[in-house]
Amino acid sequence: MEPYLSSRNYDELFSNQIIWFVDDTNVYRLTIHKAYEGNLTTKPINAAIFIFNPHTGQFFLKIIHISVCAEEKGFGQLAKWATDEEVAAFLRSFPFEEQRTQTIVTRKAFSRLILILKALHVNNDRAKIILKLDKTTIIEIRHTYPTLTNDEWIKVDASWNDLILADYDKKNNANVATLTQSEIRDIILGMEISTPSAQRQQIAEIEKQTKDSSQLTATTTETVSKHEDRIITATTTTNLHLRTNHIYVSSNDVKETGYRYILPKNILKRLIIISHLRAQISAYLYGVSPPQNA
Repeated sequence: MEPYLSSRNYDELFSNQIIWFVDDTNVYRLTIHKAYEGNLTTKPINAAIFIFNPHTGQFFLKIIHISVCAEEKGFGQLAKWATDEEVAAFLRSFPFEEQRTQTIVTRKAFSRLILILKALHVNNDRAKIILKLDKTTIIEIRHTYPTLTNDEWIKVDASWNDLILADYDKKNNANVATLTQSEIRDIILGMEISTPSAQRQQIAEIEKQTKDSSQLTATTTETVSKHEDRIITATTTTNLHLRTNHIYVSSNDVKETGYRYILPKNILKRLIIISHLRAQISAYLYGVSPPQNA
């Protein structure tokens, strides 16, 4: 069981490991009523555990009877312990290997299920309107969703994706265009993503500007982290040519008997102008040595 679902551990759901979603938010349920004296009293009622297996698409509901914690103090903590015991007992009694004969939820369908649940959570009415494309859309008997073609599902998925991102834009006052693909996926999966920084928005503005050959604008560098997240950095190159006015060459490793290479200033200036302040660059120079140095 994972603490939350993100783009980093999403692929682990479909690995050889058996991973369940266990929802224990309803293991502590109370009813509130007004007593004869006028005060409010609480009474615990039956609880429930929801277990979802993403490998097979099976959904299990386990009821925890109130008699488990009858007349016990600290019912909230006891309910948590009862949840652990019920899940452990369910694990011991359920033959996982025999349930691998049929898979009813593929990767694509599971991704769509997450998208549907997130869209319904963001805007229930709007998500249902998007699902029903027109008046001719018919939901068959015993079906939850209408039968759509692949092209129609693509349109619905795109509309749901725009609905979720528009809600994020409205709540955080952020530019959705500055989000990376990993961040968009994390938002759909339900993670809390911080608002993109002003620097990232400036980078996006630099990338969208038309390149002017007569004026240097910026140099953008794209790298990939160990988690396969794109990292784009930008630095303005307007003032880099000024660095060529003051050039210092370290002479610590220079030997009198060694070779001396003369680097033209125009090549050195060009190398500095196209360089990056936060990334190491290198250049490969080649030529012909004079005959007397052979």
